[in-house]
Amino acid sequence: MLLYRAMMDGRTLFRRLTWLLGYVAFFGILFAPLLFLDFIFANKDIRTLVYPLVSLLDQRLWTGDALWNNLNGFGFPSFLTDGYVWNPVLTFFLTFLSAFDATHWTVAVSLILGGWFCMILFRQWGFSREASFLTGLVFALSLWPWILNPSVALIALAIPPLVLLLIREKIKPFIRYPAGVLLMSMLLLSGFPHYTVIALLAVGITVVACGSTIDRRLWRVPVVKRFSIIVLVSGCIGLLRFIPILAYSALSMRTDDSMLTTLGTIGWNLPFHLLFTEPRTPHIGGSVEVMAFIGLLPLICVLVAIAAHRKRPLVKFCLGVIGVSLLLAAAPMLLRPLLLHLPLYTALGAPSRWIFLGKLATLPLIALGFDSLIKGIPKTYQRIIALLCLTPLGLLAASWKIAPMKTKTFMIAWNLDFASNIMTLFVAVLVGLILLPSLWKHLHKLQPRILVITGAMTLFLAYAPLMQNWLTPRSSLRLPNLAPDPSNYTQILSPFMSLKYSKQFFETGETLSSIIGLLTSVSSALLEPNQNIFLELPTADIYEPLHTRRVGYLLAAVGSEKLRIPAEDALAANDALRDEEKVALFQKRHFVLDALGITHLLINFELDPKQFEELATSSVTGIIYSKRTGIPLQEVIIPRIAYYNPTAHPLTYLAEQIAFRKPNADRVYRDMLAEPWPSNRTFVECEGCEGTFIPSKQGTLKLLQYAPTAFVLQTHAAGEQWLILLKNYLPGWKVLVDQKEVEPALAQSLFFAIPLSPGDHRVTLRFSYAILLRDSIALLLAPEKSIWLR
Repeated sequence: MLLYRAMMDGRTLFRRLTWLLGYVAFFGILFAPLLFLDFIFANKDIRTLVYPLVSLLDQRLWTGDALWNNLNGFGFPSFLTDGYVWNPVLTFFLTFLSAFDATHWTVAVSLILGGWFCMILFRQWGFSREASFLTGLVFALSLWPWILNPSVALIALAIPPLVLLLIREKIKPFIRYPAGVLLMSMLLLSGFPHYTVIALLAVGITVVACGSTIDRRLWRVPVVKRFSIIVLVSGCIGLLRFIPILAYSALSMRTDDSMLTTLGTIGWNLPFHLLFTEPRTPHIGGSVEVMAFIGLLPLICVLVAIAAHRKRPLVKFCLGVIGVSLLLAAAPMLLRPLLLHLPLYTALGAPSRWIFLGKLATLPLIALGFDSLIKGIPKTYQRIIALLCLTPLGLLAASWKIAPMKTKTFMIAWNLDFASNIMTLFVAVLVGLILLPSLWKHLHKLQPRILVITGAMTLFLAYAPLMQNWLTPRSSLRLPNLAPDPSNYTQILSPFMSLKYSKQFFETGETLSSIIGLLTSVSSALLEPNQNIFLELPTADIYEPLHTRRVGYLLAAVGSEKLRIPAEDALAANDALRDEEKVALFQKRHFVLDALGITHLLINFELDPKQFEELATSSVTGIIYSKRTGIPLQEVIIPRIAYYNPTAHPLTYLAEQIAFRKPNADRVYRDMLAEPWPSNRTFVECEGCEGTFIPSKQGTLKLLQYAPTAFVLQTHAAGEQWLILLKNYLPGWKVLVDQKEVEPALAQSLFFAIPLSPGDHRVTLRFSYAILLRDSIALLLAPEKSIWLR
């Protein structure tokens, strides 16, 4: 008997070990390009946001400077939209890997462990190993194409173990609650905020679904009580991040209703996204941020679950969640005004992100449908599924035989020539053959393994486009070692960079030390707005979701693109003006360039030599693409002219003339646009200030310390002065003059303006988390008193 038990335990151990090794091997192969190959993904968002910010964190790891991002524009807290500062997995890998490698290992480990915990979760619910594996795989790739964002990948890691901690009864409280609070706090502090909202909703929906099967009075159900305790405790911790997010959102144009109504929804091409990974549909509009594709076999499993178990409460519940998510993602025009009043809806920005909630709700249906396939479903369903799978490729083959040219045009127009999409058709044939009733009886014992392999193949097709489309040499993703130097203050603007052409090529170049060489020989990082942060150079082109209204309007007024500003206020996007009129208006607003401290310009047009000094001229090859089909039409040579702006204000200066204004963003904005050039005026907003101030004596200043979160200056003046620092004055900064805290004013609508009495002074500016919380709470409690909101 003991020998028999030992043999059975050995077999069980062997089976489990086989599954584990198979799981590790599959994911190892799947993510091997991500970890080891020389060519890897280079999506625009990843190149311009993820790699630079992770590199910035790598340089400032375990220091307070990690809180501030001075790579883009005039500075911004780095953890509000992407919580890299608080990501424990990323921090672990950054201690011994480069920023680039740490990013990829963080993502790979998060997705692999997330999928593994998801498998354990569905095994806990009684589904088969094969169904659990397929479901875990779908979950691990559910957020594609945002797969390379560590903050998004962390969500995949945190959700399943959090649900496991809540639903398992045998876990001891002193393990359950600390682990649950830790996981949920990590999710709140480190996860991408938009998807964190959906993730918490998904966990809450799961808890309610589990609790409702026990007792309709949910407040009495243990799983609901556990969830409430963990949410309450971790929610208090999460406020450390979400209070500043709410405060900065109040300053941002991004959260305005007028901006939200312009965001793309899923459109009418969603059915094609369910079947193909890249359906560039020429006649159907709309966009999807979270790809709806889950693989052909998982989609069939969902349909089988609906057909075979449509009366089960679980199926009805999941379908309800999917329906609500699609309704929120589609956001019909008649429904949008109502939805905008929902706090969670507006917080998520792009409506199409709600598809993620629907994808999570498909997971139980996938597991249920797969197990139904294994056990055997009625022959009628088998025939229908087989027919649906076999028909598309048959029709395409027949049309190719009858009209090959028209068929080829159709395939190109609908992107069916894309490698993974055409493979989907062949996988459909394979699935159809497997599910034919005549083969079913011969393959019944092998059915689970054949199906799970087929399902893995279809899911791999969702991952393949990343490797095909987003490849770039690894060497070009390394950040050059450029340290900020206040003695050579540089602020770059690339106005109108996509004014004439809908798309441009990215080319690799070398970074030179001189500013002339940098502007003429650098890679594509300077050829498109917002790419400058990739080189760790200060740029006026913002790539920050929560940029303030004041920054956005001023930059849009001088041709900066990629900003969510109404078209009539954005110089580059104003279709009522011809290109020549835009350039003329741009030069007329030279005062704004000086006020923002824009020292260098990279532009496609010639500018007035009396205003700007030409440094060098170069060109880059670009391509004009068809707006309808995305097919390249012709090559063009795009000129690149580098200019120096000699009248730009330095990083710090004592104002020569002050024009006082009461705090009012709109009035100061209009005044700055109308101010003729050249002008030595500085507009300062402060309560009770009026008229004009011209200092009676000149003064001197010396920058003693220059750091991302700290500036120390020594000043001397015989008379009263106003010190101007071209750093974005936002919540979180504390200003001391001779160790006494003072309330700064706003200079040029954005920057620090600090009044100084005659004599010698030591001026200190510091950004800290404690002050950020203080200012954020004050702004939220009394927005009418905030100088930033007036």
